[in-house]
Amino acid sequence: MIRAPWTARVGRLGVVILILFMILEARLWSMQAIQGPYYLRLSEQNRLRDYIVPAPRGVIYDRRGQPMVTNRAAFSVGVLPMEVKDAERLADALAPVLGMDRAEILRRLDAGRQRPFEPVTLRRDASKTIVMTLEENRLDLPGIIVQAEPVREHLRGALAGHAIGYLGEI
Repeated sequence: MIRAPWTARVGRLGVVILILFMILEARLWSMQAIQGPYYLRLSEQNRLRDYIVPAPRGVIYDRRGQPMVTNRAAFSVGVLPMEVKDAERLADALAPVLGMDRAEILRRLDAGRQRPFEPVTLRRDASKTIVMTLEENRLDLPGIIVQAEPVREHLRGALAGHAIGYLGEI
C-alpha cells in the first residue's frame, strides 16, 4: 500500500509532539517529586504579610486657628518571630544598636512567639541613626521590620491634655 506524502509528515509531527509532552511531563514530575522540598522551603520564605498601618489623626486647632496638636512621623522597630532562626544571635546584634538589654529583647521575642505572624515592637520612636543602621544591615538581621507611623505631638505640652486626650499602646 502506498501512503500519501502528507500522512508521513503528520506521523512525524505526532511523534515530535509526543516527545515534547513526555519531556514536559518528566520535568513536572522532577519539580514536584524530586525538587519538592526545595520549592516548599522557598515558598515558606515568600509570604504576604498584613500590616496594620495606623492612620494619622487630624490636627487640633485652638479658637484662634493656632495648632495645638499635630502629627509627626516616627519609626518603630519590630521583629517577626516566625522569621527569626537564631534569637540569641539576633539579640546580640540588636542590643547595642537599640540601646536595650539583651535579656529584654529575648523576653519580648519569646512573648511574641504565640502570634508568629505579628511583629513584636522592640523600640518606638527610634532615631534616624538606628533606622539607618538597621536598614544597612537588613540582610544580616532576618525578621527585622522598620515601620513609619504617625505620632501625636502636643505643641503646648500638657495644656488641655484632659480635653484633647492622648494616644498610647493598648
